[in-house]
Amino acid sequence: SFGQEKCGLNGFRILDLTIAIRSAAVGLSTFGNEIYRENRLELGFGCAAGAMLAAGAEIGILNCRIPGYANRLGYRLKLGGLGRTGPFTFGAWLNNINRPRFNETDRLPFGYGIDLRYALSERLIPYFSVLGAEGIIPFVKFGFDLDPASPVRLTAGISSDPVQVEYGIRFRFRAINFLYAGSTHSQLGLTHGLGIQFTAP
Repeated sequence: SFGQEKCGLNGFRILDLTIAIRSAAVGLSTFGNEIYRENRLELGFGCAAGAMLAAGAEIGILNCRIPGYANRLGYRLKLGGLGRTGPFTFGAWLNNINRPRFNETDRLPFGYGIDLRYALSERLIPYFSVLGAEGIIPFVKFGFDLDPASPVRLTAGISSDPVQVEYGIRFRFRAINFLYAGSTHSQLGLTHGLGIQFTAP
């Protein structure tokens, strides 16, 4: 589970809950407030495609609700893949493949992402990502994952659009991970997120 409040604004609060069993996962997400709200139910699965490759697919049921005005449903499709060879890991995904529509004019754009990582050591992994969607110029993220000690993992990086610093920490205690993630915005201020993960034996 993970909760985030973008730029300290109650109306930009996001709550996520995901349950994964082996190669299948179910996720619930909600964003907004009593004036405007987006809800999402996601069903996903993955499978190995050889010793070094994996692939996955997801269908998301979308709900956009404005009380007294609209309450619309849609769905989206997402595909992704992950590969690893030696210290090099690469991933790619396509989002909103079906370009879901809520009415004649409102639709979600097709999106994509590419993520590259290279393990300089067991504790230090730099990353570089390119993300984009139709109608906008792609933007990049780069940074590193660092494991200074076995129960702690740190992440820090920079996003190009908007230009902001992103950071996070994970602390593991037995079967539980405690998560914190944040980012800065030059005009809107800080964004904070808290989460917890539990792994059943």
